[in-house]
Amino acid sequence: EVGGGEMACGPDLGRLAAAGRDATVRVCDVGSGKESLTFRGHDDQVVGVAFHPDGKRVGSCSQSLTTPNILVWDAGSGQVSTRLIHPLGQVHSVAFDADGKRLLSVGSDRSVTIWDIITGQPLASYRGHQKQPTKATFTPDGSRVISVAASEILDWYARTGTDLLTLRGPAG
Repeated sequence: EVGGGEMACGPDLGRLAAAGRDATVRVCDVGSGKESLTFRGHDDQVVGVAFHPDGKRVGSCSQSLTTPNILVWDAGSGQVSTRLIHPLGQVHSVAFDADGKRLLSVGSDRSVTIWDIITGQPLASYRGHQKQPTKATFTPDGSRVISVAASEILDWYARTGTDLLTLRGPAG
């Protein structure tokens, strides 16, 4: 069942990946609307998806607390190429950097983690939000990360985790 979370359009604009409440990721052809692949490997609701910049891989995250809750899939075969475990809770979203070597995850422990998708190792983790962040993205040059929580936006250096800018809106 599609509709558990996000959707992401492939870089060629011809495919759409959708997170599913049924622990799947479904890839559809935009032109025909037909499902071309279903990725099965999560054990809980999938809430986030992102296409790799080359369009050959898809990242997904689930609300699982017990198994790898971040998976990177081969978009052609549907096979898992990388399994990542966010150790302190559920994952809410994922995003690739522009060169596709790193992946961001936003965890329920208020962390934003940068992963090396080749080694599967965390490169950095940032915990500067006062509230639960929901999304994060790399800047186009990959040097900074912008992360968003309820009423705050943080801009920080990807290499060091040092704050560059914090914007806070009205509470509520």
